[in-house]
Amino acid sequence: MASKVIIDIIANDKASGVTSGISSSLGKIGTALAAVAAAGAAAFLALGKQALDATAEYEKLTLTMESLVARELKAADSTLSMTDALAKASPRAQELLQWIEKLAIQSPFDQEGVASAYRTALAYGFTSEAAQRLTQNMIDFASGTGQSVAVMNQIALALGQ
Repeated sequence: MASKVIIDIIANDKASGVTSGISSSLGKIGTALAAVAAAGAAAFLALGKQALDATAEYEKLTLTMESLVARELKAADSTLSMTDALAKASPRAQELLQWIEKLAIQSPFDQEGVASAYRTALAYGFTSEAAQRLTQNMIDFASGTGQSVAVMNQIALALGQ
């Protein structure tokens, strides 16, 4: 004769606590990775903007140097048109840009500061060669005494007057 056996099983679910903890941790890791990716993208965009700004600043400096050299060439030879002077100015402007870059690397001033001192000397009537010598001396003086670009421009103003 068959008898009936009833077995009651009582079990504690210990696995769902572990799996929900793992799920929660994975969710937090995903959130953290998304934040890191967003920050990386923002940093990348900021870096790209800086690169574009630097390129634009360099192009502006190139055009400025070409105009200044062309103006000096035109003043020396009144038969030149501005177009001809600009065409002849490019090689000298490139030399000046290389000189400005080298001086900026060797001094505590940036490229724009060196170019500003040079432009100031030109604006007060110095020839490009004299302006180069003056700029070099002003940068040496300002570097040695801890002065700023503004002081270099004031020196150029005083000498130009």
